[in-house]
Amino acid sequence: SVTFYYDIPADAMLHVYDIAGRLVHSTPLSASMHAYEWNLHAGGRPLANGVYLYIVLGDAQKSEVGRLVVNR
Repeated sequence: SVTFYYDIPADAMLHVYDIAGRLVHSTPLSASMHAYEWNLHAGGRPLANGVYLYIVLGDAQKSEVGRLVVNR
């Protein structure tokens, strides 16, 4: 699993895309939680090794983009 830590003033959305741009995971993030643990499953199946991009979309002043590497 992987844990995303965040500091956002309002609720937001986490979107994870594969390198081809396909959405593999999406979930709401609560401003009161500050962390989200994902079991690296997409559609009930384990996520394949590779590079993924994640985007946390909050309000216009607080968004984040990053890279996630899965290598088991």
